[in-house]
Amino acid sequence: MANLYATQPLGRELSIYLARHLLSGHSIGNPVIVNILNNTIIHVIPVIDTAFEQIWGGYEKQAPGNARPDHYTCNNITADFKQVGDQVIGGARVNGELKSVANAFKHLLMEEKFDLVLNIEGGSGRVIYPKTGTKVNIFENYAEKYLKSFKNRPECHRNVKGTDQTITDGIYSEFGVPVITGKVTCCEYPSVVDIPYIWREALAPLMTVLTFATTGIQGFVIDERKQPMRNATLRIVGYNRFDITRQNAKFKIMLPEGRYIVEVSCHGYANATFDTAVENGKFVYLPVILQRNLNETTPGIRGYVRDSYNHPIAAAVITIVEKNLTIESDSEGKYSVAMAPGTYTLNVSAPGFHPSVKYFTIDGVVGSHVVMFTLVKDKTVWGLPRLAFVIMMGFVCFGTLGLLLMFYVACKRKSEYGPVSQNPFYEDFKDFDESKETEVFARPLPVKPITRPYFDDDDDTDADASSEDEENEFDLLHSK
Repeated sequence: MANLYATQPLGRELSIYLARHLLSGHSIGNPVIVNILNNTIIHVIPVIDTAFEQIWGGYEKQAPGNARPDHYTCNNITADFKQVGDQVIGGARVNGELKSVANAFKHLLMEEKFDLVLNIEGGSGRVIYPKTGTKVNIFENYAEKYLKSFKNRPECHRNVKGTDQTITDGIYSEFGVPVITGKVTCCEYPSVVDIPYIWREALAPLMTVLTFATTGIQGFVIDERKQPMRNATLRIVGYNRFDITRQNAKFKIMLPEGRYIVEVSCHGYANATFDTAVENGKFVYLPVILQRNLNETTPGIRGYVRDSYNHPIAAAVITIVEKNLTIESDSEGKYSVAMAPGTYTLNVSAPGFHPSVKYFTIDGVVGSHVVMFTLVKDKTVWGLPRLAFVIMMGFVCFGTLGLLLMFYVACKRKSEYGPVSQNPFYEDFKDFDESKETEVFARPLPVKPITRPYFDDDDDTDADASSEDEENEFDLLHSK
């Protein structure tokens, strides 16, 4: 696949070149290509993020390509928007077309369950592969072979937008699909005229990855009555866990060349172990016949608890309602319990998964009945869909911040307009001593003495009238 990021259109061109190379090789009978196509189904996905058309700019879209350039030209292309790669593992909350494309890519991974994905990009000369956490990582072996097949491995260290370790591990953990990202050149957006020559340098490493599909083990699992064992589990000791194909109990597993111990098990049957050597370019055929465990005479139930991607669920709680009995699955998701014949109800639950209920009947047949549980991941939080929970918590957080801001403003106003002002201006004069002032500033202001009280005009008129009355009265007394 290619173009997981809009700014990585190089893989789009190289994946189309690769498809043309495989078709041409098959038409002329190239033995390597014929062997690859006879052993695997190849899906070519040139474009995932279609937004690269928005950032193409004025750069050339075609060139003759008949003269090798002296040096590769790296076009300066950037994007100021989110890309599909940002949304694959939920790292960016976006809506619209970007989210729908990312969801379509996720559904493709879930439905097809690819054995291996080769992602072609530019930007450096290294390779990114999933970290499995097992004793031996087969994908590390693949990555080393990929790098060794480069004749002139590009040496560069640039920080460019592209598939990183977080996305790679997230896809492997969530969908069980290993993605190996091959960085074929230092430039993530080379000039069009350089692409044919980059293709020639990257052809050998890309074909090396495809030859991985021609090496491994294959076979089927049946019991002594030649009935397919659809619930059997195949495990490579020291490696990852592999499950048998449900429909016909067949398996086909890619493995690097080397020596392996293969263990096949199923409840009620003795384990079968094989020590086998895998040669490069060949599949080792292993027909597996499991024998019933004759030591098992007590009736009961056995089985596995796993998720939608066939990963075992450890410490799952299995409750037999009628007997009020509770047991737990082991680290490989297995469980077993002896029970008398009868009809029972089994409730199974595990943290992070929706519970499951099954009804079954144990008859008088010797041995255990196999009951398998597949739990669906619980993507809700407190009973709400994850997106609804995030939106609700966003409103709660904004509401809390708003209340805190209101309390802060109210307290600030109270401190400024209370009985005693807390304005820091008065703090500068709290130790002021008037006795130390100079004469100019210490001299008091002159005060004008008040010579008479203030009366308004009405009072003055009344006073003049009374004075005239007294004078008239005085004159009358003298005249008498």
